Amino acid sequence: MKLSQKLLSKVGSFALYINDNGGNRPKSGDLTLDSIKLDGKRDAYAPNTNPTPGNTAKAQSVDDFSGYSDDAAAQSAWGNRGHTEVLSLDEGPTDGSKALRFKYDFSNGGWYDVAKYLDGANWSGESVLAFQVKGDGSDNAIGLQIGTSDGKYFLASVKLDFTGWKQIEIPLVDNANLAQSWPEDANKDNPMTEDDLASIKELVFASQQWNSESDGLDFSIADIKVEPAENTSNEQTPKDESKTEVKADKEQEQSEDTSADVTAQDPATCPISDEDSKGSTGNTTVTVKPTPDAKEPADNTGKDGLSRTGSNIISAIAAVAVLIARKRKGGDIE
Repeated sequence: MKLSQKLLSKVGSFALYINDNGGNRPKSGDLTLDSIKLDGKRDAYAPNTNPTPGNTAKAQSVDDFSGYSDDAAAQSAWGNRGHTEVLSLDEGPTDGSKALRFKYDFSNGGWYDVAKYLDGANWSGESVLAFQVKGDGSDNAIGLQIGTSDGKYFLASVKLDFTGWKQIEIPLVDNANLAQSWPEDANKDNPMTEDDLASIKELVFASQQWNSESDGLDFSIADIKVEPAENTSNEQTPKDESKTEVKADKEQEQSEDTSADVTAQDPATCPISDEDSKGSTGNTTVTVKPTPDAKEPADNTGKDGLSRTGSNIISAIAAVAVLIARKRKGGDIE
């Protein structure tokens, strides 16, 4: 692993180890160290304080097995641990698709593994490792290991308590069921972090003998891929100001006191027509629609405001009287 300013900023201890390189060199003696110090000119490490951009990760295919012409080709690709005699190509879950079959009889122990070298693949931003498994119902398990380029391995298990094809999805980050199995250091049993996804060395599938009465297991794997979580972008949907304004206007219309506006209208513009005022019998019908409760007038309403309101009411009554007179003259009202 290459040292970086970020790693150096987290140094908690310093140690020296004296190794025995063999030969006739003495096995004991005195060693004096003096003036151990760090030197160099470089600005202190400062974490990036820029806003984290939205997740731009895209789904990546790890292996869909479509590119292998025969068993030997598949065994070569998955030969990073040897043990390829247990592997062969199989039909996948959909027409024309392929899968990798793993058939093993526990003759070499319960754990028997195969692996594909991924050469430091970058899974940053990916959220789920997804693949399909054809189970055998044996109640044994598939051991899945993700190995990182800095030598850590994270283990998850898939119990084979089913038959036929089944979709498996394993969350990659902060998943207690995908925990560090190696090395056995202070981080053992801790889940993967986002930093661990930056460089993936290999993907391992292995047998795990969970059923002592079973003499083997036989499963197939298809369509292995890693995928980002849905809707993980930090970008916010732009707010539609026009819709907000319309909504606010409607709410204002429902709550606003409009009584003053109605009484201020010219009687000639009164929205009552001859047709609107006729009922089914042809008689004049005046419909009064309730208006929102009027707000209490302010203390400074004054006589001028009351006088104007009274004048407008009189004008409205006069308009109705004119309408009735017109109707009587036309013979519509007895």
